[in-house]
Amino acid sequence: RAEYDNLLKIVGGCNTYTVVFNKPFGRLFDIRIGSFGFFCVNDINAVNTLDLSVVTLYLICVKNNYHIITLDRLIRRKPRNQNTPCIIERFLRQLFELIGMQLDVERYYAKNPERGAVLDTIKLPLTDLPWLLHTYDKAKKLGEKEKNEYINRCFNRNKVENDEYYYSVALDGICPGGVRQNPYFYMNIQGDRPDKNNGTLPTALFKLFDHFSFRLKCAGLKYDTDYYMMITHRDIHNEDSIKHTIRINGKTLYSGPQFGGERNEKYENEMLPKGFIAVQYRIPKEFIINGCIDLQITEKVNGFEIAEIRFTKNPY
Repeated sequence: RAEYDNLLKIVGGCNTYTVVFNKPFGRLFDIRIGSFGFFCVNDINAVNTLDLSVVTLYLICVKNNYHIITLDRLIRRKPRNQNTPCIIERFLRQLFELIGMQLDVERYYAKNPERGAVLDTIKLPLTDLPWLLHTYDKAKKLGEKEKNEYINRCFNRNKVENDEYYYSVALDGICPGGVRQNPYFYMNIQGDRPDKNNGTLPTALFKLFDHFSFRLKCAGLKYDTDYYMMITHRDIHNEDSIKHTIRINGKTLYSGPQFGGERNEKYENEMLPKGFIAVQYRIPKEFIINGCIDLQITEKVNGFEIAEIRFTKNPY
């Protein structure tokens, strides 16, 4: 952070610059010095000094923790001739013609953006900022008190009390509590879909775990207290599913048609975009052992898709 502040003093603020990478590249690249201190390569259609994949460049730098800016060789970018051929476009065309690499839908015929079409997804949001701005637009229609309370809930969307528990597939991975999921699951990535990741999708919903079973372990809950479990599913209700089963520490909490429980419409309206539902269950204190929960969900016919789970002392 100190070095970034020093950089801003040298260049006089946020702008677009041509810089020299120390290693491994040793040549000029255009980057954007953003107001939050991270660095992004320019618009892919405006780059004509870059001769390898933008995504590869960024991931290599981050993964290997390269010191990517050489301050003493920083120079402001000169205006370009807009008709100058874009080197990266030529390389992408060659990759498509030589090995059939499909990096976008329109020109290189990828079936969907999420099927590796990085040119269609490179500009998609990676933080909650667009979603927070979207919720703020909704909040402006409320009264002052209701608006402030709603904005506060949005900023603290994934936070719970110390004796409660929150889990997101996208943010916390697929092994909550150190469990190992049954093999052959599918990860439905929502964050790589322009029709989903359009400012209405919080990062906690970027991934959906899709399988016939799911398991989670957590601890630190209160003794002798009922809890509420709320699960965010993708809104696909299978009418022929007759045995959607939820067990807590070996005891059956629910078994029947999908999904059981009660829909929490307030949470859906405030925190979920279209295509997701929130189902809530009350867990009797007798089901919780020493403040611990071993959750198992099964549905052997159609399966289900889970995005997040929370255990709280009170309903949302």
